[in-house]
Formats: sequence, structure tokens, C-alpha cells
Amino acid sequence: FAEESSCRLQHGVGMSQVQWFSALATLCSIINDRETVEMARIVMSSGPGTNGTFDLKSALHQLMHNCTEPDGSFSRSQFCARLDAAVALTARFGVLSDLADEELQEIIEYLLTLFPCGAAAPDDVERFDGWNQTVVCGQNGLFHQDLHRSSVLVRSRDVGWLQGLSEWLQGGVAHAWSGSFTCHPDVADLHDAGKLGRALKEQVDAYRLEKCLEGSSPTVGTNWVLQAYGDLYKSGLPICRDGTRMCVICVAKGVEPSVFWR
Repeated sequence: FAEESSCRLQHGVGMSQVQWFSALATLCSIINDRETVEMARIVMSSGPGTNGTFDLKSALHQLMHNCTEPDGSFSRSQFCARLDAAVALTARFGVLSDLADEELQEIIEYLLTLFPCGAAAPDDVERFDGWNQTVVCGQNGLFHQDLHRSSVLVRSRDVGWLQGLSEWLQGGVAHAWSGSFTCHPDVADLHDAGKLGRALKEQVDAYRLEKCLEGSSPTVGTNWVLQAYGDLYKSGLPICRDGTRMCVICVAKGVEPSVFWR
């Protein structure tokens, strides 16, 4: 896959960000039909980004992925906390990488594609686990095409015993139905480029001031780290040390693991 991408670039044939992630999603589905393959690892090895923002987009995608409760329902509180952390991460990256306003706007548009679809499934299916909740599409705008896909496993209503038995033996099935992306109603009020842009500007100004107070030091200071840690802590995600990925605090690029580590 990486060799094919390199060949395309050598001949002046590139892929857009959406096309790139779509290709990776297809590759993951081939490897694992449950789509639990960690895309960030593939992205790390074969990323085509040339403007320095590809590592950031990869981190944002991982940060915004799967904001659900244990029962599979969408969680607005989780999404809002992670969205705030994503905006803060973008601000840190923008300040340390000295991104132009046009590049920051590109990141805002990318964040909008990470919002989930909330289209309701037809009445002929219900949740397999028996919860009396509406089945909705769980795909984000980045991967969404002409089909919705259920966020939880479902079973069909009013079907023959053979199909019912088949779905029961599988532990439920993923249901797909036609339709275009519709932002989840729980976060539709946040799906606004203007709101995200203003929130990002506030964060950029705050981190830019902190960077100015630190002077010409090549590394970030204690206050920067504490502020970044606080933003990430609110997201509810565990913070771990992994040198192969971009640091979400000082945005240092990840490095390939050594042969011994492999």
C-alpha cells in the first residue's frame, strides 16, 4: 500500500485526505471485518502528508473516535470534552508549528468531518442486546458515503426463523441503509465552523502568550505542560508515553521503533 502511494506521488498523482482515509478504512475492513484495526499505526508508517499537519490529523481522529457509553449509545458529554481537547491540541500544534490561518481553517474543516452521523435506522431492525433505544448510524462524516451503518449490532424484526437463527448465531449483525450524512442531533449545535474557529483562536492566543513568556527556549515550559495536561485530562482518555506517535503536549514527531523494539 505504501509502495503504491509512493509511486502515485512520483508520477504526480496524489490522493486527497478523504480519499486517503477511505482507502485506509477499506484496508482495515479487509484485515478485520470488525474494524478494530488501529488505523493510527498504519497512518504512522505510510502517511503522505507534506504540510506537517498529517500527524495532527491522525491524533485528532484517534482522539475523537468512539464517544459512546458502555451500552453503545452516543455520549454528548464525552464528545464535548474530547472536542475541547482536540481544539486545544490544534492550538498547541498551530503555535509551535507556526501554522498560517488558512492551515488552521483546514484543520477546523477536518474536525467537522469527525462529527458522528445520527440518522435513525428503519423500524424493521432493533438492537440485538434488547435495549429499547433507537438504532442510529455511528459513522463520522470522514468515512460516510451513501450508506448509513448501525453503531451497534442489531437483529431484524418480523423475519423467518432461518434468518433469525442466523442472526442469533452471529450475535447480531451490522445494518446498512441508504442515506447521506446527517450530524447527530445531540451535537448538531456544535457542528459550526464559526464556533470552532472562535474557540481555536482563544486557545491559540492563550498558548501563544505562554510561549512568549517562556522566551526563546526550544522546549516547552512547566506551565505549558500543565495547561496541556489539564486539557487532555478533561477528555477522560488515558495519557500514555509512546515515542512512535506525535506527542500531544509538545507536538514532537514520533520516531520509528528500533529493530530491537520490533
